Amino acid sequence: MKNAFSKINGWIENGQKVCLWIGRAKLPHVGHIAYLKALHDLGYKLIIANGSCYTLDPRNPIHAFQIQVMLGLSLMNEGLREDDFTFIPLPDFDKDEDWRNYLTAMPHFDKISAIATGNDWVLSALADKISGATIIGLDLVKPAIPISATKLREALRDNNLDV
Repeated sequence: MKNAFSKINGWIENGQKVCLWIGRAKLPHVGHIAYLKALHDLGYKLIIANGSCYTLDPRNPIHAFQIQVMLGLSLMNEGLREDDFTFIPLPDFDKDEDWRNYLTAMPHFDKISAIATGNDWVLSALADKISGATIIGLDLVKPAIPISATKLREALRDNNLDV
């Protein structure tokens, strides 16, 4: 993680716009990639906060490291360079306040240019900490095919190839 924060610091020192995307991305799909690429195309460097990063269970069947590899390779396949994004692991917490405190204590959090989310709960939880950041919703892109990560996880869990 130290390397991630060094990368973020370098972006900020060089005047880059930095966008934080908070997502589990279990399973990463075309919608995630299209959204992250669209954020990059708007001129943002990307902090990808991998939620549920230490959780493996039927709802989260894939380890965060595997998610990061899939997302990273997919983004590079879309033309992003390794220096255009970084990953921050975001564990699960029993209390919402603990999650909020963990995230907002991240080095350079106060210098983030934008928050990318379609989750009203995330916006509410961070409202008093993101007053200077642009909020970028999910309506930025429309995936070529409608896809649901929840349905993909359930199909993986149930060994259902008919999804």
